[in-house]
Amino acid sequence: MSTPDSTLHAQQALQLTDLFEFKFARVVFGQKRPRRLELSKTDALSTAGGRQARQNMVLVATQDSGASPIVVGWVDAAQGRCELRSFRMLGRQFELRHGRGIDLEAEAYERLSTDLTAFLKIQKISVATVDEPVGSGPGPDAVVERGPRESATGPMLGMLGLGILLGLGLGYVLFGL
Repeated sequence: MSTPDSTLHAQQALQLTDLFEFKFARVVFGQKRPRRLELSKTDALSTAGGRQARQNMVLVATQDSGASPIVVGWVDAAQGRCELRSFRMLGRQFELRHGRGIDLEAEAYERLSTDLTAFLKIQKISVATVDEPVGSGPGPDAVVERGPRESATGPMLGMLGLGILLGLGLGYVLFGL
């Protein structure tokens, strides 16, 4: 069941997605391997009603360009925040993943950054540009390795066990079992 706050947060994410598509759907970035900018869709139910709705911003291939997708950052409409990766960071990540240099021109990415920042500021979303992955350490070539998402199974089993013990104890006290 959604609450008024979760509905509001989900609505913000959906409105931003619609505006984003309207603004960037036909804009092409890059000449060698043209790409267009997309904002990933969010499922309000799986994001705590939109309160934790980070949507990826991805440069995807235009028809027949054969370009690999590039995640340029994320936006969180509910929190009014955006993180945009620097061209240097994109280049390092692209090379690590694909074993070759990035196939996007720096000028095209600068144009994208400028357009995107102006658009998001109008939407009252603050934009931070990052040059290093969070937690990457001091080295310029450090890579963040993320493990699997933390599971809630352990705490849930603990609560289930506690409930069973409390039930048995209450049964013993009340019924002398």
